[in-house]
Amino acid sequence: TALLLGNGEELTQAASDAACYGFSEVISLSSERLVNDLALPTSAAILQVVKELRPAFVLAPSNSLFKATLPRVAALLDAGQASDVIA
Repeated sequence: TALLLGNGEELTQAASDAACYGFSEVISLSSERLVNDLALPTSAAILQVVKELRPAFVLAPSNSLFKATLPRVAALLDAGQASDVIA
């Protein structure tokens, strides 16, 4: 399952692209609050989906938004978190 956050045409295109990579399900959350790459609304959106779907792992790109967001999500879920993992 892929979770995409954003708004507008770019989100629609990203959802279409994600389906081409073989994800069984693509969830798109569209909101004006998610456009400006702010950690708090992004954390809240991710937390909502993680609580509902209960995935074994949450993966995100290594950028400033997710370096600020995922530790918050992990703390609220009382879960572990690893940054800058390179395979």
